[in-house]
Amino acid sequence: LILCYEAGREHSGGFPNLPMPPLAMIRDLNESLASVFEPCPVIAVAMNGRYLSERDAEEEKDRVTDELGLPVCDVIRDGPGMLADIVQTFVRLRKLNQ
Repeated sequence: LILCYEAGREHSGGFPNLPMPPLAMIRDLNESLASVFEPCPVIAVAMNGRYLSERDAEEEKDRVTDELGLPVCDVIRDGPGMLADIVQTFVRLRKLNQ
């Protein structure tokens, strides 16, 4: 799984009384739901940093990397190449370990 989120978003689904839960909680929930039949871990984070300055986006990437222990790619600024590489590496390693 790639966990996707919009940096700086404070509310969920446009509901001002529904704050966004922590990313770790969202990651855990997604992993639980996706792993019903087979383990399906989150292996990276796709960040939409369109509302952040370049400096703030870099700081957010560092914060999320520290919080989740996962690589973070700002797909708006960096494109999806890093994520594609991570997925390809994950698939290769998984095949080797089967």
